[in-house]
Amino acid sequence: MPRALAQMSLAAGALAVLLAACGARPGARGPTAALRDDCGSDARWTGQGCEAWDAAAFGAVSENERRILDDPEAALGALEALAEQGPFERQTYIRMWRQRGMAHSLLSHAAADAARDGGAPGLAQEATAHAEAAMTAFDMLLALDPSHRLEYTQTPQTTFMFQEAIAAAAGRPAPAIDVDWERGLRVGDPVPVAIEVIADPKAFLAHATLFVRRRGEPRWRATDVELPAAGAYRRLVLPAIDARAATALELYARAYDAAGNEVLQWASPDRPREVALRWDPPTPWYRTWWVWAIAGGAVAAAVGVTVYATQWEPSDELGGGVVITRD
Repeated sequence: MPRALAQMSLAAGALAVLLAACGARPGARGPTAALRDDCGSDARWTGQGCEAWDAAAFGAVSENERRILDDPEAALGALEALAEQGPFERQTYIRMWRQRGMAHSLLSHAAADAARDGGAPGLAQEATAHAEAAMTAFDMLLALDPSHRLEYTQTPQTTFMFQEAIAAAAGRPAPAIDVDWERGLRVGDPVPVAIEVIADPKAFLAHATLFVRRRGEPRWRATDVELPAAGAYRRLVLPAIDARAATALELYARAYDAAGNEVLQWASPDRPREVALRWDPPTPWYRTWWVWAIAGGAVAAAVGVTVYATQWEPSDELGGGVVITRD
C-alpha cells in the first residue's frame, strides 16, 4: 500500500512542522540582563557592591556657596579639595560646577579691575584665564542641567558671564539617552530593550544603570550597561515577568561619567516609563490548535487509507506457468 503510506507520511510531516512552531515567542535580541538588588537613592553601585554617596559633600557644597561673594578664591580652593573625594551624585556635582563658574567669574572681574587701576603686571592675563575657566565651568553646568539659571540676586559680573555661556550653548544638543522596547509584549515574554545615546556633546556618558520593577513592587532591581558613542545603542533582554493578569514593567535610568559621577537621568523613580504587558488567559486544551492539528493529521491519514482501499482492484491476469506431463 505505498500510496497510503506516502499520504500518511505527508500528514505526519505537516504535523511535525506545526508542533515545532508551538509556543513560539517574539525574537529576543541581545544578552539577557542579570538583575541585582538596587542600592537605593543614597548609594551607588561600584561593580562589587553598594557604596553610600558622601552625605557630607552636599552640605559642604551648600556651605561653600555662601562664602563665594566674600572670598571666591578660598571657595574655589575648597571646591578643588572636595573634588578629590568624588564621585558625586548629580545634584552635588551640578552645584560644584555652578560654584566654579561663579568663583572664576568674580576673580576674573577683580583681576580686570585691578589691571585697569594699574596693578601688578600679568593681571590682564589672569583675568582672561579666570574668564575662560568660568565659561568652561558654566558650559559644563549647562550640559549637566540645560535649564539651570542663576538667581537674580547674584552679582552682575556673574550673571553677565553666565548669559554669555547660555548663548554659546544654545546651538548645542543637550546630552540625552533613550530607552526603547518592542510593543505588543505579553506576560511571560522576555523584554528586549535598546538603550540609545542620542547626544553627548561633552563626551561624559560612559555607563548607565537601568532600574526595573514590576508595577506595584516596592523595590527596584538594576542592571548596568556600558554606553556607546552618540548615535549608537546597546541591546539587552530583561527577564520575563511571571504574573496572572495584565501588568507593566516600570523603568528609569541613570548615566555616569568615567569617574562615576552621576551626570544624567532618564525618567525617575517617581515618574518611571512603563512597558505594558498584556495577559492572555490559557486556552483550554481541547481548543488548542495542536489538538486539532493532530486530529486533522489522523483524519487525513485515514482518508488516504480508505481511498486506496476503495480504489484497489485485483488484476485480471494471474502470473505463473503451465507444465504438461505425460503419464
